[in-house]
Amino acid sequence: MKKGQVVELGTHDELLALGGYYNQLYTLQFSKQGREGHIDQNLLFKESFSNASHTIRDRLNSVIGSLSMVVDDLVDSPDEKQEMLTECYESATRLLHWLEKMEKEY
Repeated sequence: MKKGQVVELGTHDELLALGGYYNQLYTLQFSKQGREGHIDQNLLFKESFSNASHTIRDRLNSVIGSLSMVVDDLVDSPDEKQEMLTECYESATRLLHWLEKMEKEY
């Protein structure tokens, strides 16, 4: 939540991977620094960046895997090829929007 608005949706693991507000609150609550009342902003940033990097790598690996199947002509039919290309395009577009959102928040 930010200013009374829901800004992130997803499962626990998805929200942690986003590296946003949920991740920060979780880190503060369950990290040793959070329990002791001392918060290292650099550590918090590194953990958030690490989670964001993991999310980006996962999504890109999925797109690259699908595209390599199309490039290597391992797709059975033109319809399946079109479906895979559409999914790759949509996934890449979602990733770009997610990155733009992250840039605005930080």
